[in-house]
Amino acid sequence: MIKRTAEKTLGIIGSIIVVFIGFFGGVSLVLTKNDEFKTRLNDNLNTIQSDTNAASIIDSLQNAAGMLLWSSIISFILVLIALFNLKKNAKSTLAGILFILSAIVIFISSFFVGFVPGVLFIIAGILALTKKPSTYADQNIPG
Repeated sequence: MIKRTAEKTLGIIGSIIVVFIGFFGGVSLVLTKNDEFKTRLNDNLNTIQSDTNAASIIDSLQNAAGMLLWSSIISFILVLIALFNLKKNAKSTLAGILFILSAIVIFISSFFVGFVPGVLFIIAGILALTKKPSTYADQNIPG
């Protein structure tokens, strides 16, 4: 039986960061649907005499916030499945693949906001894929 403490720790720390990213995306999504926010943004754009339309900025913010929210939800689910598979040493390869897949999802679809959890998940995935339990023949015990 091999200990998977490093993979579990990296997965938990990364998933906590992913939850914060998802929370930020959810709050941003709710904020962009608020009428007061829209009017203040429009007033500020009129004050600085910008050619940018407030509606296009709101649409861009809503799309970005939605991507943050959904990518963090998908990544969090993948990490939870990977962490549960780490309990069974036979499924550490699946856990490693899920960690790396989660890193790709959070890193690319969150516009590189998920850089830190992505790196943590990649490290955990590589550890899960490379650490193998030693067999009796590998221990070089005489006798």
